[in-house]
Amino acid sequence: MAGLMEDLKLNNGSFEEMTRDYERLLTFMDNIPDSIWFKDVNNRFVKVNKTKAEHYNTTPDQMIGKSDFDYLTDSAAASSNADDEKIIKTGESLKSKVEKIIRKNGEETWVSVTKIPWFDRRGDVIGTIGVARDITDIKNEEETRIFEMRQRDILYGLLEISLSDITLDEQLDRAIKKILSIPWLPLSPKGGIFLVEDDSEILILKAQRNLHPTLQNTCSHVPFGRCLCGRAAIEKKVVFADHVDDRHDNAFDGMLAHGHYCVPILSEGRLLGVLVLYVQESHLRSEEEERYLIAIANALASIIDRKKSDEKIKKSHQIQDVLNAILKISMRPISLKEQLERILNLILDIPWLALQSKGSISLVEDQPGVLVMKAHRGLADALLDDCENVPFGKCLCGLAALKKEMVFADRIDERHHITFDGMLPHGHYCVPILSGSDILGVLNMYIKEGYKRSIREEDFLLSVANTLAGIIKRKQVEESLKYMATYDSLTGLHNRMMFFDHLSQALNQARRYGHKLAVMFLDLDGFKPVNDTLGHNAGDQLLKQSAERLKGSVRESDTVSRMGGDEFTVLLSRVDDEGAVEPIVRKLLDVINIPFIIEDKECSIGVSIGVSLYPADGDDMGTLVKNADMAMYRVKEQGKNGYLFFSQLTVGALAD
Repeated sequence: MAGLMEDLKLNNGSFEEMTRDYERLLTFMDNIPDSIWFKDVNNRFVKVNKTKAEHYNTTPDQMIGKSDFDYLTDSAAASSNADDEKIIKTGESLKSKVEKIIRKNGEETWVSVTKIPWFDRRGDVIGTIGVARDITDIKNEEETRIFEMRQRDILYGLLEISLSDITLDEQLDRAIKKILSIPWLPLSPKGGIFLVEDDSEILILKAQRNLHPTLQNTCSHVPFGRCLCGRAAIEKKVVFADHVDDRHDNAFDGMLAHGHYCVPILSEGRLLGVLVLYVQESHLRSEEEERYLIAIANALASIIDRKKSDEKIKKSHQIQDVLNAILKISMRPISLKEQLERILNLILDIPWLALQSKGSISLVEDQPGVLVMKAHRGLADALLDDCENVPFGKCLCGLAALKKEMVFADRIDERHHITFDGMLPHGHYCVPILSGSDILGVLNMYIKEGYKRSIREEDFLLSVANTLAGIIKRKQVEESLKYMATYDSLTGLHNRMMFFDHLSQALNQARRYGHKLAVMFLDLDGFKPVNDTLGHNAGDQLLKQSAERLKGSVRESDTVSRMGGDEFTVLLSRVDDEGAVEPIVRKLLDVINIPFIIEDKECSIGVSIGVSLYPADGDDMGTLVKNADMAMYRVKEQGKNGYLFFSQLTVGALAD
């Protein structure tokens, strides 16, 4: 774009040549997905492209003569004008400024803006030229990653506290101190943690920081429904106040102005307590802050649940050591299967448990109602096949899963549906691994025939099962987050981040072994009319079907990714030359040209494809992607629905 602008400024050729340059510029402007505009020295629009106008829900002609103040909030417009005036005054460009644009209707968009001075033939500045790219999706992805990172940090911090061999009150005291020290939460440095004890409807203050002595007394025991914390307890939802209002039942003379987040601490709907945090008066309620605080409250619930379970069975230091060891295993960067195998071995090696040295852990996976064995030790070969997949209700493990309660047997009885000739006498503890009311799996332990069940052992095994439930849930969340970080949620293709990761690996291999590779940049033609006419659901279906066709048209070793919107990339990791790539490109073009059936309607679209090859068209990721993108846009200029290799662009065409 900058090159074309410079050509216009310096062109001293004929009127016809200037006309052609101008027409090429208009064509480029109306087909590029970025916003482009020209302003005069009074900061009024002289020329805008279609994308710029569409962002303001208007047309290019209607924007002529108007200013940013007609479309943006006063503060956003003033900031834009200040940049323009500085450029006009100094003649210096503004490059890649990232800013939030707020329209008059309240819509917010993140953009990357570049502005340059607009010179006339004499070299005088007659205005500014701007180019803006919508980076809202990128910013949202970045904020999501930051949220997940921050949440993970505080959760790991609270997990470390839960591993400390101290009382629950001491753990909560450390927890509130850690929560109040989080630098990215705009909290006042005071707050507390209440717990519900003995199934009463009274909140008891167990840990606090910097509360006024009067409050420490009046808030030591708070009935459900009283003050903001009591309301959070009875409603089981976050209660927020931006000032001391009439809900503050425990107010006192001289109380400083403040607000609150009162967050219920819940375990599968069961109230364990309330986390109360202070904010400045007039603090604006934030959905993102509430998400963090609810995640923190959930972590506190895990601490409370586990600690209370520990205290119930009066476990020895050995029991504490085992549970800590299980949690440490869960923090190692290994697969869930490996974690379960190590945990099973750890349990079976405990000398004070009257277990035989064999057992298994089975989980519920993709098929509901079926237990899949993930870890085992000491089982007879005859059992491995039969116990690999056990339906709910079959044998003792299936019964434990179906009933969601521990199943005990002191001998081989009629509930042992899976037996074999020569099976040795034995009994079982089959312990369901539960997360609330959801069955995650079953812990299966062997005991000697005739063994009398032990409440101490049952309580311990239930505690282990609860710990396993937390580990399994956390691992599932981590795997889900990993999937969301690397795959496009709509199409199931790799996302932008994974595309560049695969491209980096492919380039390293190509450099090492002298291979060639190809990068394709694809943009669907005609997607927007379908999306606008049939609706977003139809648009999503069209993107999904397009993704399936693209993925089905390349090799298993190749990578198809969605970059965002209706843009895709294809990485062919090992090719011979253009001749080997072209049939694949044609195939991609052909499969997209086949009409789609969307909501019982036939839709036809096209695709513009640009191709660059390594090493001929670039030696690094940025160059290869940029050149493929450039070739794709040339296809757009030439009528769309086709393909072009970067090598086919002439020097003259590049100058255009």
